Amino acid sequence: MHKTNQEIGNTMEYFNVGTNVNRVTRFTLHKDITYFKEKSAIKCYERLNELKKHKFDRVLIPPFEAKLEYKTVYIEMEFIKGNHLYRNQMHIVYEDCVLKEGEFGITNFTHRNFIREDETDKIYYIDLEDVGELSMPKRIKLFKNSYRNTPHVEFP
Repeated sequence: MHKTNQEIGNTMEYFNVGTNVNRVTRFTLHKDITYFKEKSAIKCYERLNELKKHKFDRVLIPPFEAKLEYKTVYIEMEFIKGNHLYRNQMHIVYEDCVLKEGEFGITNFTHRNFIREDETDKIYYIDLEDVGELSMPKRIKLFKNSYRNTPHVEFP
């Protein structure tokens, strides 16, 4: 029997099919960011906690936990299994992240920071520490600069 991937609590479980249908897999990513100045680490940690309070409509934030120890921020987050976005998919990022009301939001719109999850087609932002206060005009400018480097995909 084929089962699809599903979200359980705050984690994604991937049901394996094919040769081994007898297991479920969860992926976790650990990211350590060490700053030269403790003040920068504190600011990053505070922004991560603020991120948990925000929604970006169709662009999701993977479940994560952040911890601060002196100059290092530790992030443990769900690994999203999928592919980077292509140019024809970036309009969702523009509509839901760039044009989002308020100053707090995503500050790095490189297509590689957005993953479309296999099987569910949900879009996730994965570079969690690149968030903060930024005006909409500045977000639009950053998006346009990043969009120039987003690859095209042509389907037969």
